[in-house]
Amino acid sequence: MFQDAVAVVTGGAKGIGKVIAQEFKKAGAHVCVIDLLPNDYFVGDVGDKAALEAFANTFDLSLAPRTQNAPVETTAPTESGTAIPEAYQPVIAKYVTALTEHWGGEACSNADISILVSYVTSPSELGYALLDLDNDGTDELIIANDAERQVIYDLYSLVDGKLVHVFTGWDRNSYELREGFRILNIGSNGAASADYVYCHLSNGQLVTDSLIRFDAATDPDHPWFRGTSENDLAPITDENWSEDEIYSAAASLPITITPFADASAGSYDPALADYEGYLSTIDTSSIKYYALRDLDGDGQDELLLYNSGETLMKVAAIQNGTAQEILSGNVLDLCEGNVLEAWEGVSGAEQRTYYRVENHTAVPFECIIYNIDENQCYRDSNYDFYEENLTPITEEEYNRVVNTYPGMSFWDCNPKPLG
Repeated sequence: MFQDAVAVVTGGAKGIGKVIAQEFKKAGAHVCVIDLLPNDYFVGDVGDKAALEAFANTFDLSLAPRTQNAPVETTAPTESGTAIPEAYQPVIAKYVTALTEHWGGEACSNADISILVSYVTSPSELGYALLDLDNDGTDELIIANDAERQVIYDLYSLVDGKLVHVFTGWDRNSYELREGFRILNIGSNGAASADYVYCHLSNGQLVTDSLIRFDAATDPDHPWFRGTSENDLAPITDENWSEDEIYSAAASLPITITPFADASAGSYDPALADYEGYLSTIDTSSIKYYALRDLDGDGQDELLLYNSGETLMKVAAIQNGTAQEILSGNVLDLCEGNVLEAWEGVSGAEQRTYYRVENHTAVPFECIIYNIDENQCYRDSNYDFYEENLTPITEEEYNRVVNTYPGMSFWDCNPKPLG
């Protein structure tokens, strides 16, 4: 019966007041609390007119559904379940690429995404969420980490249908989502200077609500200043004031993210359309990455499939309009010059066979073997581990062949997660 109603509970920080607040919440109401004791909503005295005015300005107490400053729970809502707006999809794809290719700080900066991405070691550590932060009926796209201290890497909005990059965070300029969908921006120029800015989103821009500054160089005895902008900063002279009050002004609001590791789950990249039939016929449980690369220069990409250990396992090509596997093995490698190397080994010997892709087929052109027991190298003109036609060669010749076709790194092949 209280669905979407707003319940104001005075004295709701503990005891029966806290129980009442919890029961309203269970009944579907939007709950907000005012109490002299610390709580997740608002600390203030109901007998103080100024405190009540601040409380009213912080929360929308109408019976309408959640608005910009509406009371919120201690965990931010998850995305609504609607389709991701088209304008946001390239942004998400860019992050997936940056994470799978391990972009450095310069690459991130050039792509206009947070350089903090370059510190992320796994796509599961970072994700996105869709939340309507300004109550305009359109979700914002939030890029955030999944850590004890959750920070927003980038925030995007849609204004008149156009994508707006609201801000990007970095080491000394971080952003956190706080209660009431306010954003806390912490900026620092060093140990002697820092700004703590509470703001809200409006029309694709951050609007400052309050500013607290630490500036030990200006006044070592009273280094803290408070105001609503640069123009009205005044020293904080209250001896009981502490930095903790910055964070207690609005509780942290955790963001439930969709990890980028899962961003493409459930479907293959459209670029794989020609290979979907082939992929449906093989066991892809151990395949984690793919790369598309034109190995024979005919304008048609071949498909390279890698396992979770970043080892090449299979190569497929389009033959007469149908995708076919042309090479597989436990240890394959793509070498410079688009040469494929297949390594095989049994007790006492190892073999390296080199292939070029010609007319959509893997054609062997070199095969060398090292017999460990004999300490002798060979060339196999049959290119077959089990039907050998061996000619002895020197160790120098063996090494010359190996060095002629150095392996490319996994990341040189521009791999992407296989959905």
